[in-house]
Amino acid sequence: MSQPKLQVPDNALHGVITVGNFDGVHRGHQQMLKALCEIARVHSAPAVVVTFDPHPLSLLRPDAPLPRLTSIARRTQLLRDSGADEVVVLPVTHDLLQMTADDFFTEILVGQLAAKGIVEGPNFHFGRDRNGDVRHLARLCRNTGIAFQVIRPVEDDGRLISSSRIRKRLGEGRVLDAVAMTGHPHRISGEVARGARRGRQLGFPTANLEDIAMMLPTNGVYAGMTTVDGETYVVAVSIGPNPTFDDNRLKVECYLDGFTGDLYGQRLDVDLLSEVRPLCSFDSVEALKTQIQTDVAECQARVARLTQPIYKICRADEWEVSVTVGEYAGSEVDVQDGYIHFSTPTQVKETAAKYFADQSDLILVSVDPLLLGATLKWEASRGGDLFPHLYDRLAVDAATDVVPLPWREGMHQFPDF
Repeated sequence: MSQPKLQVPDNALHGVITVGNFDGVHRGHQQMLKALCEIARVHSAPAVVVTFDPHPLSLLRPDAPLPRLTSIARRTQLLRDSGADEVVVLPVTHDLLQMTADDFFTEILVGQLAAKGIVEGPNFHFGRDRNGDVRHLARLCRNTGIAFQVIRPVEDDGRLISSSRIRKRLGEGRVLDAVAMTGHPHRISGEVARGARRGRQLGFPTANLEDIAMMLPTNGVYAGMTTVDGETYVVAVSIGPNPTFDDNRLKVECYLDGFTGDLYGQRLDVDLLSEVRPLCSFDSVEALKTQIQTDVAECQARVARLTQPIYKICRADEWEVSVTVGEYAGSEVDVQDGYIHFSTPTQVKETAAKYFADQSDLILVSVDPLLLGATLKWEASRGGDLFPHLYDRLAVDAATDVVPLPWREGMHQFPDF
């Protein structure tokens, strides 16, 4: 049996390594990468990710291919964005799948990568028939003097975040919740092809995507974004047939709001952020046009909400306690109201004046709305402005920045948002 020969860059040798599929590069993977980088720094070694292409199940179960969440290029970029110094792609072959756990460790991890350390999650398995587990890997590392550490998995709503759960959410059309588990948009990529041009006749010309290798959510209308020639556009995406015109073919039609130009033959990356509505049939073309206008406006609103930070003002001691337990339960006002109050950049000063006028020991927590999913609700105040509310506890890893809120001359000093 021939052993797989890796293309290993010199600066990936003698590194701290983690091995896995990493499809989707979700928040659990990102936590793994964070720990990997910390351990790599301790050992003065590069942080190296070894991933597989294609997925092993594509060879083991060719009659039931597993939908991919990311292309290998997208996965590599996301892994690098999460801190990996090097990403080594291990080609999956039948010979590779027949390697025992001991052979994989000896031939690949030690022989070709010269691993200085290995980091894995508690459910890691390797080798033929997945016979190797973390206990076996720990023994192998101990016998060869390689550092080894198991990282606690990341949970969401008390359940382990996994690629299979993300696929399930996409299959249900719950893109917002899928994105909350990954921490980044779900990207679909395809070539723009010529369609029936009905969108142009309706006043909403669409880019029709074909040759899409990534998993599509179930039929429906979704809000997303794309970039063309350096310009970013909000995209209303329709996935599925067109029942109004008795067209039962599966299509992916993308309306780029504000774009004018020709995209035929180009590859287009569309980042899906949220579901908008299911597909349905309309009694008339005019009714359809009216609905499309509503959809585009809703897509604009959702993308705007999901791509700007929201803020929580709280006492420093409250947040310190939250960090130790991993989640923030809210201030006294939050607990009384039954939800955690957040503010947009334009609302922060109003919030501070209303609830924290005479308090000086405060911090400002920036939160990524993408990480909160459908638990984040936008509801109107008495003045009519939409404020974000969280009907749940706030996981501290949803915070992207935590800074003191300076107090000078009897006033809170806010940064430039």
